[in-house]
Amino acid sequence: MGREGELFDKYMLIRQMVEAVRNKNTSKLGPLGDTTRGRGRVLALLKQKDGVSTKEMATVMGIRVSSLNEVLGKMEKDGYVERSASPDDRRVMLVWLTDKGKAVELPDQKMPEIIFGKLNQGAQNQLCMYFEQMISSLQSELGEEGDAVKEAREQRNEFFESAKQAQAEQTTQASQPATQTQSSTAPRPAPAAPPMGSPLVPPIPPASTPPRIG
Repeated sequence: MGREGELFDKYMLIRQMVEAVRNKNTSKLGPLGDTTRGRGRVLALLKQKDGVSTKEMATVMGIRVSSLNEVLGKMEKDGYVERSASPDDRRVMLVWLTDKGKAVELPDQKMPEIIFGKLNQGAQNQLCMYFEQMISSLQSELGEEGDAVKEAREQRNEFFESAKQAQAEQTTQASQPATQTQSSTAPRPAPAAPPMGSPLVPPIPPASTPPRIG
């Protein structure tokens, strides 16, 4: 086995071990632990953006609103979420995590620390650059399909990043005195995102100029 074969073997081993860790942690939570479907998927989305409308949730998840409402009904009965009409439009239903839902720690929330936590900042930066070069190689191999996959992932990440920024701005505004003049700049709306077909593990930040391997 040459060096490239050895590296690929280690890569496959890492994938298998990541999946094993995820399955181990998921089994402790049952359906809530699987962030790729059903209740776990809803919980993961709301942890990224709480107070989202059912229509927006269904769009992001790529399912019908009726199917989503069925899942939400079960989660509401179990005390993980609650639904309420939007104060701006009573026809729009918003979904919020309860304290019980917020207390659930999803397996994928721990994965970045488990995988990369023991690497120092320099090693993480170097690994990030190598990952970027590997992504570029796979993207070239796939052509337009590779471009579409990367673009979908970037749109999804942008959606959740915008959600976090909007929540941070709302929290800041809520903490300000009522007499203080609020900023005229409204929070940036979250862009549309593709269906979530993979667990919610934060992406590795891109590097500017990755070194060549070999």
